[in-house]
Amino acid sequence: TALYIINDSLELVGSIEDLAPNETIYSVRFMGDVGYFVTYRQTDPLFAVDLSDPADPIVTDALKIPGFSNYLHAYSDHLLFGFGMDVDPDTGISTGLKLSMFDISDPYDIREVNKTVLSDTLFSTAQYDHKSLMIDPEKNLIGFYAESYNPDTSDYNDYYFIYSYDPSDGFQEVFRCDILQDPDLSYGTDAYGMYAGTIRGL
Repeated sequence: TALYIINDSLELVGSIEDLAPNETIYSVRFMGDVGYFVTYRQTDPLFAVDLSDPADPIVTDALKIPGFSNYLHAYSDHLLFGFGMDVDPDTGISTGLKLSMFDISDPYDIREVNKTVLSDTLFSTAQYDHKSLMIDPEKNLIGFYAESYNPDTSDYNDYYFIYSYDPSDGFQEVFRCDILQDPDLSYGTDAYGMYAGTIRGL
C-alpha cells in the first residue's frame, strides 16, 4: 500500500511507500491538511497522514484495531465516524457490522473512543455504496439498511436502523424497522427481501 501526491500537471511530487504490505485500502477521508485511510488484512490500521507539505507527507499515527471501516465520514472537526465490520483478530471471521467513532483531535494520537457491534448483522449496502448511508451530524442521526441472520432459526431479516451518538454513552439505537413487516417499505420486495437494500433514509 502506498500514497502518491500528484500536482495539477500530473507530476509526482511526494509519496509514502510500503505503508501496509499485503493490505488493501478500504476507505479514505480528507480533512484539511490531514488524510485518513483504512487498510485491512486481519486488523484495521487507521492511518493519519499530514499532507500540508505535498513533497514530504508524514504518517502521524496508525491505529490498529480488529476489523475494518468500509466508509469514513467527518462527524465533527474532531470526530471521524467509521462504518464497517468487526472481525475476530485470531480467525478473521466477521462478527457483525461495526459503528466506530474516532477522536482525531490530535492526528498524532488517534483513538477509537466508542464502538458498537451489531452481532449477527453481517451485511449492509452502505459497505459499498456510501449513498445508502444517511448521516446528519447536526441532527445527530446515522441511518442504514442491514441484513441480519439468526443462527438459531436460520432466518434472514431486513432492517432499517437509525442511531444517534453521545460522547458519554456511545451509539444509541433510536429506530428500527423490520422492512418485510412494514406494508409500505416491503412494497416492491419479495418474500426473501429482494430489493430491500434499495431503501434509503432522508
